[in-house]
Amino acid sequence: CGVDLRVLACSVRNVEYNCSKAPRAVLRLIEPQCSAIIRSNGVVTIVGSGSIQATKTAAELTARIVRCALGLQDLVAVKFRLRTFMVRFDLQRPVRIADVATCNKECASYEPETFCACIVRLTGTFLSDGSSFESPPVAPPSAPTKRIEEDFDDFGEDNTFIDEDTFQPLAAPQPTQAKTFTATSWSVSASVYVSGKVTMIGSKSFDEVVAAYKKLLGMLKPHMKL
Repeated sequence: CGVDLRVLACSVRNVEYNCSKAPRAVLRLIEPQCSAIIRSNGVVTIVGSGSIQATKTAAELTARIVRCALGLQDLVAVKFRLRTFMVRFDLQRPVRIADVATCNKECASYEPETFCACIVRLTGTFLSDGSSFESPPVAPPSAPTKRIEEDFDDFGEDNTFIDEDTFQPLAAPQPTQAKTFTATSWSVSASVYVSGKVTMIGSKSFDEVVAAYKKLLGMLKPHMKL
């Protein structure tokens, strides 16, 4: 639904709105500590939160504030979607970022005149389980069947073994269901500083963060100072 940003800025505290600079309003929340960027078409972007749960809480709180301030009684649900992760970590060792850019020209760039960090663009694919796989139940052990002789008389026309006592063809074992995997491609941009601090942005799930971290660590490890 549409949102009147001017009325929202006049009704709610901690809201910044300047239509001459950008057609959006910024709501600064205290608990959880983050900011909500509100647009006139009803799209809200939460930035600065420390976890996924805090982001969901901030989105629900922003929806309640907008509904109470503008009297939008039809606003009863929030469509939540996680767009991107931003991860920061410290390697605790200096890194020769010039050597990193030289040895990985296809995915790394370093221009000290423009930016003080080395930009590394990581891409890859990983397999994720597309369906829940359950192993078939194991049948209890049965008494061994008495076979006459290992010749062609013990087999039927369809190549199934015939029991001597019951003369009923034993059912052939059913093939087990194979696991299905889906290939997911990811793309992450990492900024590597000389001090060893790294900032990664662009991942959309925790699995992508782990895959990008392992790949980046393998590239930086030969160029770390002891």
